[in-house]
Amino acid sequence: MREIADLYPKAFLARQGRSRADLEPRLNAVAESFLATLAALDAERLHESVAPGKWSPAQIAEHVGRANTLFARALEGALAGEPPLRMPRGRVSEDGRPLAPAEEEPEGGLSLERLALELRASVARLQEAARALEAAGSLEEACLEQSFFGAMSGLEVVQLAAWHTRHHEKQLGEKQLGETQPG
Repeated sequence: MREIADLYPKAFLARQGRSRADLEPRLNAVAESFLATLAALDAERLHESVAPGKWSPAQIAEHVGRANTLFARALEGALAGEPPLRMPRGRVSEDGRPLAPAEEEPEGGLSLERLALELRASVARLQEAARALEAAGSLEEACLEQSFFGAMSGLEVVQLAAWHTRHHEKQLGEKQLGETQPG
């Protein structure tokens, strides 16, 4: 495991939506699609690691919810006038896969129902914070020093949340098909 040498470009995140109004239905849709893909897995596979040393689908879902909650905290902090939330520099595995920051790592053992409840709650909290930050005229201001992308505005954080959820849904789809994928 090693720190990343350079921050990742973030321009691609704009494909998720260019305004908060565009992003709100997008984030809802990707979260519900993610949950549908998770629910389609066989119950015994929900807590089964996808490969040795990799997360289970339930842990992936918990990670997505924890990331959204962290993102919401960043926007809430900006609304309260706090400096941008700082995350540690991104780390990658020896084969170059990005590794989740400790704040986003899953604890495990959550039921499908609890995972769905927590993911929906994290999306709602993030969207509420984004609406409030936009109303305050601060959605375009930096609120997060993210591990892989560096300084991010509130809008970019919501874009990241939508992309991140979709990224991990693709991993769940691979698990459903029985393919091995990174955790």
